[in-house]
Amino acid sequence: MFWVFYGLPIVHPNSILVVTINGIGLILEAIYLVIFLVYAPRQGRLKVLKILAAEVSFMTVVVVVVFDAKQLHEFSKMYL
Repeated sequence: MFWVFYGLPIVHPNSILVVTINGIGLILEAIYLVIFLVYAPRQGRLKVLKILAAEVSFMTVVVVVVFDAKQLHEFSKMYL
């Protein structure tokens, strides 16, 4: 998820190759997780969902901090 985020044009321009390669990897991993969650026993499913929730929460925090820092940097560049 970090590499897909890093490759987005908003964050890092001219990095379409990074988004393409890592986006495909992210899709393949999501397919694997769906298959696992369908066939896994209840305890295994809950464990993986907890880990996935922690990863998505951490990624959300990183995205918010990066965009906030970018806005602050652009604001300070314009007005200071």
